Amino acid sequence: MAALAASSLSGALALLNAAQNPVSPGAGAPATPPAPSPAWIEIPRPVELFRLEAPELGKETRSYEARRRRTGSGRQDILAFGGVNGSGPFLRLTLYQLGAERAPDAAFYVDLARRAAEIGRAITRAAQPTALPTRFGGFEAADLTLMRSDSSQTACLGFRSANGTGKLRITGFACNGADGSLPLATSKPALACLLDRIELAPAAENAEVIALFAARELNGDTACAERAPEPTPLRGGRFDEAQFDAAQGAALGKSARKIR
Repeated sequence: MAALAASSLSGALALLNAAQNPVSPGAGAPATPPAPSPAWIEIPRPVELFRLEAPELGKETRSYEARRRRTGSGRQDILAFGGVNGSGPFLRLTLYQLGAERAPDAAFYVDLARRAAEIGRAITRAAQPTALPTRFGGFEAADLTLMRSDSSQTACLGFRSANGTGKLRITGFACNGADGSLPLATSKPALACLLDRIELAPAAENAEVIALFAARELNGDTACAERAPEPTPLRGGRFDEAQFDAAQGAALGKSARKIR
């Protein structure tokens, strides 16, 4: 009997203590760590650093986005033509100017799979990439299929610049429309022509990128079937390299004045 009374008293005291010192929900549980900050920060109303003008893009909806790397100050500019989320054909270009951040080169499919995920797509089939010469240097390109979340699939050309250690990396997709309409670049030579037409906008300030654009004026090795303008030849048929040096020097001088 005494033991029963002691037990009842102990229970009553426990209930009284609980009432006077309520335990808040979640007390004792480990704190949830804060979500990591995003690696990229969107730039509202960005100043355009690159341009692409071509007759075959004239009727397509155009958009321009840019974002800055949280660490390292790298910048990505994204040009899109056509409805990425619609049923028509589209072209999407990502131009990545590397800053001080570490950005190791990745395999072709890994690189493009990341870019596809940015627009809610997954690569379901891909051919072996082949070399695609352009006036910016070598690219890799492959026929592949992108699938949306609704399981609809689109035939595309995926591509990227082959120089993974350069200061400007270009990746993207040129895709058929889901309604069967043709892509904005119907073949690899047509894609090379589009890439050759990328231009720097006057606001560009990166000296290395400016030099890259200046250097392409002497590069005639491209898969584009269109005839590109050539520098004025000297006697003996040699290109006027001094003309190129002067153009490059003027571009770099412009960059230095802007930076100051």
